[in-house]
Amino acid sequence: MLSIMSFDRYIAICHPLRYHSIMTKNTVVSLIASAWLIDFLLVGILFGLTLRFPVCKTVIVNIYCDNVSLLRLTCATDTTVNNIYGLFITGTFAGMIFVILPPGLNPVIYGIKTKKIRDCVIRDLQPANPSSRLKSTLIKINSHTHIRAIIVLI
Repeated sequence: MLSIMSFDRYIAICHPLRYHSIMTKNTVVSLIASAWLIDFLLVGILFGLTLRFPVCKTVIVNIYCDNVSLLRLTCATDTTVNNIYGLFITGTFAGMIFVILPPGLNPVIYGIKTKKIRDCVIRDLQPANPSSRLKSTLIKINSHTHIRAIIVLI
């Protein structure tokens, strides 16, 4: 979904005069349908891999109904294919965090350089109760946009 939103913003910023001719109703519907189709396909394959084993137990031990919990309910002895597929999907989504998270932090890091935002952050980080054991005393921002917070225990 985030990639579809970024594509939409890319078209809006880089091709503003052609935006409505590129992002037609059919294009938007096909992008949204493809996002849902990929999600259902990934989960369907995982569910299909789990369904091939006979179920022997009826009690899920933990509160989350995840794939590992469902596999523990089966009589399966060799779940190598399920494990490899699960690691592939987990690795794919974990890899996306490294692509999405750093650019998402850029506005915060560079926004701290402005006095108005910096004052709001300092105000929000100070404890509400002055008799608190943990007291924030100083936040400095140097020219390299590194945030240094000095926390003093009273």
